[in-house]
Amino acid sequence: MAEVELRYFPEQTAVQILAGGFAAKPNRQEVLAALKLNGYDGCYVDEAAIQQALTKWPKDPEWQTIGERRNAQVQVLISKDKMSASLELTNAQGGYPISVDLVASSLRSAGVNFGIKSSAVNELIQKVLAMPPGHSASGIVAEGLEPEHGRDSQFTALVSTLADRILRPRDDERGKVDFHEFGDLPSVEANVPIMRREPATSGVPGKNVLGEIIEPAAGKELPFMNYAGSVVRESEPDTLYSARAGLPIGKLRGMAVDDVYTVKEVDLSTGNIRFEGNIQVQKDVARNMEVEAQGTLFIGGFVDSGRVFSAGDMVIGKGLSGGLAGNLDELKTKASTDANLWTQFAQFSRLHTGINLIAEKFLLHCYSESKGAIRVGPDGAGRGKLVGGEAHAKAWLKTDYLGDENEVRTQVFINRDAMEAKQVIAHLDVEVTEKLESMRALKATLDKPQVKANAELRSRILATYQDGMTQMAELEQQRKQQMDQWQAQIKQCVVVVTRQIFPGVEINIADKTMKFTRQCGPGTIRYAPDGLQYFPGETALPPMPTNE
Repeated sequence: MAEVELRYFPEQTAVQILAGGFAAKPNRQEVLAALKLNGYDGCYVDEAAIQQALTKWPKDPEWQTIGERRNAQVQVLISKDKMSASLELTNAQGGYPISVDLVASSLRSAGVNFGIKSSAVNELIQKVLAMPPGHSASGIVAEGLEPEHGRDSQFTALVSTLADRILRPRDDERGKVDFHEFGDLPSVEANVPIMRREPATSGVPGKNVLGEIIEPAAGKELPFMNYAGSVVRESEPDTLYSARAGLPIGKLRGMAVDDVYTVKEVDLSTGNIRFEGNIQVQKDVARNMEVEAQGTLFIGGFVDSGRVFSAGDMVIGKGLSGGLAGNLDELKTKASTDANLWTQFAQFSRLHTGINLIAEKFLLHCYSESKGAIRVGPDGAGRGKLVGGEAHAKAWLKTDYLGDENEVRTQVFINRDAMEAKQVIAHLDVEVTEKLESMRALKATLDKPQVKANAELRSRILATYQDGMTQMAELEQQRKQQMDQWQAQIKQCVVVVTRQIFPGVEINIADKTMKFTRQCGPGTIRYAPDGLQYFPGETALPPMPTNE
């Protein structure tokens, strides 16, 4: 075995080998073994330099550098908006190790003095220390405080609207909610206060990671919007009054008071009804008749194999019914609204809502589609039943009984559009991975002897590397924001059953499916990355979506 003589040259932090002379030339394995034996195995080893020394073994002995001690490196990267700072830590290679003091000093030198997360710093340090020498890891360790911008003028209704009645039916004489009683449409007299305006606020300042104050945007003082049937008096600029008697309808920054077209019932004697405003049908909509309201639609009785539409909220006091159909596309009874729909029940009907769908008793063999939530039965446990057909909701679905003992196929679909957000996250994952590979390649280039020997070239490559690390930190921040939004959204996408789930039920949330082959008691079905999960006993409901 050839003898290998090594030394450490402090001025250059270099590990050197005595190469040449008439001594036996060692091989690569013997050099590596000597490095380990002499305590240099944790240092940076230049394989190319070793190969060169062994290939060109000089006649006269000379010291040749084959490695070096490298201290731990700390790179501080600040986002363009100065609202986050990240660290790239590189483990020492025989030099001074990474430490909390070294990181703290680097952050101070970079000017980072606010929003530093000690736990994130410590986790990153421990992660790097557990890695082999020379390996790196990065992560966000400081985040600024966003300013709380001022709130614009707020507008509060002082009278009840039909939307309020849908979500909060009136109490009976015993103080209990009576879902059978909606009465007539809500109305106001002339010259009464119907809305109040609250002043704008100035907001609360924020601070970036450099400790610089970020001034909030002050809220705007917004005036009431002008709508028919309402007026602002000069002496009371923060109060909106009704200019006439009629139906109050909540609007953006104001309220309209509309006339109402009232008819006892819709049948062959009246013909189909289409009205640009609000319609009140006191009794039923007969078979094959149509009603279209560009405002709200209030039907006191039944809709039987007819078609009803409203741009505003819709109330069908008793229910909807249609005949048997070969498939859901052939259902003749159709109700569609751009807002909320409330009814006692629906069977063999096709329902569409721009916000929420509420059926107090049951939905049987219907195709239901809601851009908000679907609630069958009361808020708490009751006797609401969803049996057969398909129910599609953007937010969540609640029912007391799902399916029935006959194992009728009943399908529920929640937020089928959620995968669009996942695709954005997946695209960001690819961008982060590609950027990380690019940064690793640049880092390796910076370590090459020919680059280290050329100060100008190394400076250009280092600038590119630093820009790339900043871009990567921003991509990681975007991904985090998208993931936070996705998780907040998918957390609300649930199916809540307060009594019983029967075999034949199929639940779909986003891209996951759960099929029930046995009866289950009360519980909530939630989304999880590896599949839907059933949580027995959980029946809490998320907030009801609104049109805001």
